[in-house]
Parts: sequence; structure tokens; C-alpha cells
Amino acid sequence: MNDERVIDHLVSLRELEPSPAQAARLRAANVRRRRSLRKALALALVLVAGTSTLATALIADTSGPRPPARVVEASVPADATQLFGALRRPASPAERSTAVRTVVSDRLGAPYVVEPSSIRAVGTTPLGDAAYLLYARMDGGLPDRIEGVAVVVDGLGSEGPYPLEDVRRGVAWGVHGERLMTVLVPDGVASVRVTLDDGTRAAAPVRDNVAFMALDARAPVATVRWLDPRGEIVATHRF
Repeated sequence: MNDERVIDHLVSLRELEPSPAQAARLRAANVRRRRSLRKALALALVLVAGTSTLATALIADTSGPRPPARVVEASVPADATQLFGALRRPASPAERSTAVRTVVSDRLGAPYVVEPSSIRAVGTTPLGDAAYLLYARMDGGLPDRIEGVAVVVDGLGSEGPYPLEDVRRGVAWGVHGERLMTVLVPDGVASVRVTLDDGTRAAAPVRDNVAFMALDARAPVATVRWLDPRGEIVATHRF
């Protein structure tokens, strides 16, 4: 595929780029499409930066492993630490280790950049995999670059990064392989309840701003409810 065809393809993707509200509806309608939509958005943003070589590589190689995300020391934005108590606590020696940085970098993958000071272990999922919360951004000096919080699950992959506004609006969630649902929430949310369109229900406590639920998620998500420490519903997000 030559550069002219790559540019034509990316322009068409840019024109089809969904708004945040449309993206949320698409994710709720079919969670399996979310990664392909994110790739389309990434390619469109690459066009803005004018890097057709990288765009060609992303289009040509859709089946092989991605390069790891870059690890760059940087400060975490204040609005992120205000929203997430997990990012305010000091990182442990294990969270600062090279081994954990490698896992996070490999699972998140290019074209993202990991801010290592933000990596926090958030326990083990119901499937037995170690999980990490972190702050990440898209590589390069793009004016509309994606950045926010992400969750990496060792053995499964990653969800995000989600802009902080997506977290506030209750659309920062995703499903790994129709088996594990991950929900990111701000401080003050103690547990999460999820209902699918087919009536399937699941609930989980929140640890370090993240809730994990093992469920058969072949049906679209209908509602995500946030509960406070008393078990009272503080927000209901419908899709």
C-alpha cells in the first residue's frame, strides 16, 4: 500500500471518527468492536501528525504482536490524582520494579507511553491474573492525543486509556474476551453492579478505583450502577 492510498484510507477513517457519546453507544451495543474503533481513531490521529510511515505499519500489521509502549518518566496530572485515590498513595517497591514496568509496557503496547510513577497494583482478577492501574498517553505531539487512565491485566491485555471525563460519565469500562469486565470509577464508589441486555447481572467491590467481574458478556451492557460504602446507588449509567 503506497503513501497516497494510506492517506486516502486514513482520511476516510478521520471522517468516520465517532464522538464520545457515539463511541459509548457503540461500545454498549457490541463490546467486541471497541478495540477496532480505538485502532481506527489512533490511525486517524496519526494522519494529523503526518506520519504516514507509522500509519502504513499499523495498517499492514494487524495480526502480529505490537511493539511495547514506551516508558517515560513524567508527572501524573493533578486532576488524575484528585480523581483516583490509587494514584495518590505511594508506589511500592514492587510497583516500581523493572519487571512490573515490562509487563505493563508489553500489555499496553504501542503507540502509547506509560508514566511509570503512576503504576499501581490493583489486585488479582477473578480469573487469577495480576492487574495494574496506570496513567498513559498516546505517543507523539498530537493536538487531540488520547490520554488518561488504563488497566493492564497480565495474561489478557489492557483496557484504555480512558479520558478522565469518560470515568466521570461512567463509560470507562471494557470486556476482555467476553470473560472479564473491568470498570474504572472515581473515589467514593465502593462497588459496582452491571446488568446486560439479556438480564445477566454481576456485582463486584471496588479496589483502588477498579472493579473486576467474571461474566459471560456476549450480550450488550444495559446498565452500570455505582454504589457507595453504605450500599446506596449513587449513579446509574444506561447504554
